[in-house]
Order: sequence, then structure tokens, then C-alpha cells
Amino acid sequence: MREILQDCQRISTHYEWVAEIIDIYDDIIDCQYFDTLGELQQWVKTVSPDDFENYKRIDWGLHRCSGSEADGMTDREYAYVKSNTLPDYFDQGSKVPKRFHEQLKKFMD
Repeated sequence: MREILQDCQRISTHYEWVAEIIDIYDDIIDCQYFDTLGELQQWVKTVSPDDFENYKRIDWGLHRCSGSEADGMTDREYAYVKSNTLPDYFDQGSKVPKRFHEQLKKFMD
């Protein structure tokens, strides 16, 4: 029983690439999450500005979420791609893992 409780309380962290549709008021009007940059790229190719009212742009980056089975998702952080690079830290202060910088660099080459 004690082992089951510990498993439910174990914190896990998950990363996903995210694309956010931004409107002319700089509000997020839609989000899509992807396991790989290739999936994100394929999705972007299918998006038309006509699909969304007041479409302005697509922002994209890396999403970090963590939590436990018992508590659900407790933390959510974002690191947005600017000038084809990720920042060193997410918006709430966690460090962006090196592997994602490497994935992005390879993707951009």
C-alpha cells in the first residue's frame, strides 16, 4: 500500500513542442502540442490564416509540465523560440534541457 501511495505522489516531468495561434490583440486563440518538431512543422503547413478569426501569427516553443498522479499537473512553463533559438530558461525559471537546444539547432539547419 505504501508503495502505491509513493507512486501516486512521484513527480514526473513531460516536454512537448507547442504552436500557439495569436490574434491581432496578441491573445492566444488556439494551441497545438506535438512530440516532435517535425510534427509541429507538418501542422504549420496545414494552417491557413483564413482558419482563424483575426489571425496574426504563430508563436512556437517548448512546453514543460510536471505533476503527480495524485495532484495532476502542478507546474506549467514555456520557452518560446526567438530568432531560431530557445532561451536557456523557461518562463518560470527551470533550465531548458540541452537536448532541446540540440534538436532545434538540427531542425533549423
